[in-house]
Amino acid sequence: MPTLLLTRHGCALLYVSFMLLSWCSAAVTLASEQQSLHRGQTLLEFDIPAQPLETALQEYTEVTGLNVLLDRSLIADQHSPGAQGSFTAQQALQQLIVHSGLDAQYASSRTFTLRPRTQQQPKPAQPVPPVALHVSQRVTAFQRTLERAICHSDVLPEGNYRMLIQAWLSPQGSVDALRLVKQTDDSQRDKQVLDALRSLTFPASSGSMPQPITLLLLPANISNGCSA
Repeated sequence: MPTLLLTRHGCALLYVSFMLLSWCSAAVTLASEQQSLHRGQTLLEFDIPAQPLETALQEYTEVTGLNVLLDRSLIADQHSPGAQGSFTAQQALQQLIVHSGLDAQYASSRTFTLRPRTQQQPKPAQPVPPVALHVSQRVTAFQRTLERAICHSDVLPEGNYRMLIQAWLSPQGSVDALRLVKQTDDSQRDKQVLDALRSLTFPASSGSMPQPITLLLLPANISNGCSA
């Protein structure tokens, strides 16, 4: 079940969940990038208490703006001691995963993966099934379209609100249907959000992506905006 996290000007956190087939178990967390914090010595203030590792990592991405790609089965039932105080992004991450048996491996300046810690030689990577690769590409295209819309325009109203929406896309990339699962206390704002999402056009695809796509909009406690 890949997941995407996006932020827009520190106002709303967008959590996008894709119900995928069993062979596609990776979870992808994406947050807006301001700088390559994981390699630098920039000190950040963390106030992440002890809690399940999955939610601790979600808080970590909000603070740092970094992206994490992982298999959620690796962190199921894992507990993190948290990270509270001034740390670099890399130091805080090591604090969060210290007892998990996982190591961080950086895939790019903004993205890292978590993999099991092992003393053995890694096995050769298995080829990615073509269907899984296609779904991954559609997820990436969907994320990029949302990121552009949210980060570089006023497509969504700002404010401290929470909404849960399910979306269905056509092969042509248009929004076929929307279902408001959890509304806010402002019906006009609910309509504005739904209208904004209907106006988006995503890349067309010759194949299908498992649907519906579930979008959870949450308040974000960060001050940094989206990257240019």
